[in-house]
Amino acid sequence: MKKTLFLTGNSLPLIKELSKEYLDNEYNIIIAPLICIKEPGEEIEKSALLDESEFYPHDLPILEGVENHPLLLIPIERVSPFSVRNTILEGLKRFENIDEVLILYSPTGDNRPLHQLPASTVEEIVDTGIKGNFYILKQVLDIFLRNNRGILTFVLYLRGIDTLPPIDASICGCFRKLVDSIFTFYRNESIMINGIESKSADPVESAKYICKTVSEKAQNTFGKWYRHSGRQSFLQALKPKTPPG
Repeated sequence: MKKTLFLTGNSLPLIKELSKEYLDNEYNIIIAPLICIKEPGEEIEKSALLDESEFYPHDLPILEGVENHPLLLIPIERVSPFSVRNTILEGLKRFENIDEVLILYSPTGDNRPLHQLPASTVEEIVDTGIKGNFYILKQVLDIFLRNNRGILTFVLYLRGIDTLPPIDASICGCFRKLVDSIFTFYRNESIMINGIESKSADPVESAKYICKTVSEKAQNTFGKWYRHSGRQSFLQALKPKTPPG
């Protein structure tokens, strides 16, 4: 029987690469990117944000029909506990269970001085990094504890940024402390909980490391941070590539 992964977070490039890795490993995947509301009652245009074909490996055909479809793509409105709950219920309806969860957070990289950040930007970053993660975590922990099993992995994807802007440093610090606290409060439960921090600027490299670490290490350990420095720095990633020939 196929395992089911619930994959959520605010980094679409990494989510797409992780989706390809896990589909290659024959998982069912519920992909729930965190989105925001631009205006009251108006979602970001989903067609502009999400193209399902981008989440598939190039050599894996996109299957038509719900029965054989290994991927369910549903964006979550980050400040809505009802959106989180409904997304998870829809995933359970499709695949019956959730075996593993990956919760990703990546800094925004907004380099404007703190005193110049609009209040709306601060609110958006805080909502995504704190509220969204709490609502998701509450639901998945409830499922895992009721089933008495599960693998929960937190991923802090730093994208090669060595010095974080103040707002990002605050949220990333909160994320780390949240994970450490979860380690302490759930250490006696029969679920595996670990953290991964990747500094690589390359989402493909990071996705391969995360997938390998979860499958080979995190499934049998509890309360550990696995750290990946990566081969590619943020500045290297920004350099234009010289065309061949």
